[in-house]
Amino acid sequence: MLKITIASIAILANSATAETPQNIQNHEVQKAYFSAPCIHVVATLDAPSDYGADLETATRVLTNKMITWGHLLGFESAHPGIRGEHETILKRLRAECAKAPQKTSMELLNRFVQDL
Repeated sequence: MLKITIASIAILANSATAETPQNIQNHEVQKAYFSAPCIHVVATLDAPSDYGADLETATRVLTNKMITWGHLLGFESAHPGIRGEHETILKRLRAECAKAPQKTSMELLNRFVQDL
């Protein structure tokens, strides 16, 4: 686990210091929220982390999962109350995604905001 943490920090630091600035809109996680069916985001959050994989793959899986969680929790923090009657925002997203799996996660999250 320590190796993965160190590798994650190294990868993130390398991205932060690269000559070409990273654009969050072009990040695969951001694209998943805005253009992929919501089942992709839910699957990313629900998938077990594969720590048995090679270090690069395990780091990528863990980093994408952390970024995906960060996006979801940041959205909830910006819009208190969007959990509705659900215990967590993920449970609400998961339930609504099961009803409309073709919708993007952002379509569902924006609808939660409209329901406030």
